Amino acid sequence: MAHAEINRALKLHQEGNIDEAEELYLEILSRDPKNQDALHFLGLVSKQRGSIHLAIEYITRAISIEPGRATFHYNIGLIFAETGDLKRGRNALEIADELKPGSTEILLSLGMLQGRMGDNEIAESTFNKLLDIDPDNGPALIGLTAVFNSLDRYEDAERVGYKSTQLVPNSCEAWTNLGNALHKQSKKAGSLEEAEKYFRQALKINPEYTTALFNLGNVLNDQWFNGEALKCFERVIKIDPNYSFAWQSFLMNLLYDPNQTEETLFDYHKKWASNYYLRPLLNEASNETKKTRRIRIGYVSPDFRRHSCAYFLKSIFEYYNNLEFEIYVYSNVKKPDYITSWFRDHCDSWFDITQRTDQEVVDNIKNNKIDILVDLAGLSNGNRISVFAQKPAPIQVSWLGYPGTIGLSEINYRITDNIADPEGLSDKHHVEKLIRLDGGFHCYSAYEKLPEVKSLPQKRNKFVTFGSFNNISKISHDVIKTWSDILNLVKESHLIIKGRMVDYPCVRERIRNEFSQHNISSDRMEFMEWVPKDQSPLEKYNSIDIALDTFPYNGTTTSFEALVMGVPVITLRGSRHASRVGASIMTRIGCTELIGESKSQYIQIAGSLANDISRLQRYRENLRTNLEKSTYGNPREFTKKFEKTFKNLYENTYL
Repeated sequence: MAHAEINRALKLHQEGNIDEAEELYLEILSRDPKNQDALHFLGLVSKQRGSIHLAIEYITRAISIEPGRATFHYNIGLIFAETGDLKRGRNALEIADELKPGSTEILLSLGMLQGRMGDNEIAESTFNKLLDIDPDNGPALIGLTAVFNSLDRYEDAERVGYKSTQLVPNSCEAWTNLGNALHKQSKKAGSLEEAEKYFRQALKINPEYTTALFNLGNVLNDQWFNGEALKCFERVIKIDPNYSFAWQSFLMNLLYDPNQTEETLFDYHKKWASNYYLRPLLNEASNETKKTRRIRIGYVSPDFRRHSCAYFLKSIFEYYNNLEFEIYVYSNVKKPDYITSWFRDHCDSWFDITQRTDQEVVDNIKNNKIDILVDLAGLSNGNRISVFAQKPAPIQVSWLGYPGTIGLSEINYRITDNIADPEGLSDKHHVEKLIRLDGGFHCYSAYEKLPEVKSLPQKRNKFVTFGSFNNISKISHDVIKTWSDILNLVKESHLIIKGRMVDYPCVRERIRNEFSQHNISSDRMEFMEWVPKDQSPLEKYNSIDIALDTFPYNGTTTSFEALVMGVPVITLRGSRHASRVGASIMTRIGCTELIGESKSQYIQIAGSLANDISRLQRYRENLRTNLEKSTYGNPREFTKKFEKTFKNLYENTYL
């Protein structure tokens, strides 16, 4: 009787008559409270209705009655995973797999969940078990493609991904995963174009598949189609206003856009913050009364490694006053290296947060009673800005990693200087209060011995070599036009462009074509591939006589590197922070003559300097010394200045 009723209720359930099915399940339970099937199916009904806690309660009761039923563990595992409780979800699926070995349905869900949790080697093994049973299982091949991408095994991902698209040609995910595999092989000729094609194929199937649209934006960026990439990110945001990575990529790309002003950037960042973060119920850290212990400073960054930011962090870690300050590091470094170890040895407490949720990080910061929490990434890759949105520390500061406001009112201060952010001009375009450090907000320190500054390349080449080693995204069409004017002015001069994106054949070709439109032949240009830090990239500055800064997004690390290698940097002062950093750097080292106030002056400075070889020689001989004698080259004094600022913030808050 009960079995027949269960089958009748299940038929109603499968036909979509949920109310009638639920009524019948409850009727069965009223007569037989330990009917595990009725409990299980009521759990599934509850899940369909969105009553997750009730669903878990019903299925848990079913398991307690019949713990050996794999289906019960399988379904509760899916519910746990869907609600974000990945650990309990995985545990339930593993039990289901033990109870019913060889079930492709269970293996598929288990492999997917293992991959989500970052256990990619285990996920690979799970998918391979499934594929041994069913070699043409499309969803398993799709999952295995994603796993191979996560393991940096991109050729394997391409092979498996291609097979998945043949078996499941209408799967957006299959085409997107295959696109990711090709995108990651960007140095291979044609790979970026192929990746773009696959992302577009995914979007033909579903024009609102945001993952493919976001990845299309990324691959367009890498092909130097910044404007088209920007449109992709903007479209993702319109479809899903809570897609955080799309917002951050959109805002980062706006920084490269010459049409943006400080005001428009401010408005966009405020819009992002107001759309993405809800503030009313935040459990913010409270200010306590004055403390007698040391001031606790927490630094949050993905860049405690061989990264440009690390060269400006070294001084404040190496020379901090450990009688007055405690340094806590919240490291989001995915691939640690020896510089990571250096930082770990130069702080009081180290926390790896790569596998920690935002809430876990927030709780740690509060438990450690951090007084001042410093964001070092802004909206750049690997940031944990969502931690700052919960205000886990009473004083929160932005410094170094982002060239403007973040738009988040929970960040109280931003550290800068009076040239990069002149008083009156910049304050109204920041939600943070600006703190302007005397003498500049940078201090450059190398981790390795600096290469020898060699003689001018002009002396052996008999022509002047200009160069830019900046991020290629900073090189706009307007920049190329201006640089072409310089090359046309300085006859027989050459230009070297170095950067990660010029490793890609399609980017080199596009840049060459752009210069050719301004009468610059390809034989006057050289592309230099990105050089790993352990292969002495600074040595490459011995190949150029004059560095040309980008605009409206100036270089920072590249400018310091050029100067320390005796190469003068010609910069163009602009109307926002990112376009005034060059002017700030040149002013501090006493080289204001290298600052152009207009494009025509920028061109004139470059032409004049290229024709004054004796002056170039003096720069070559003296710039490293000038840098070392400037405020940028005194790490002890910079650290004292930095700590005085933090001490003032602390006293103003707690006293």
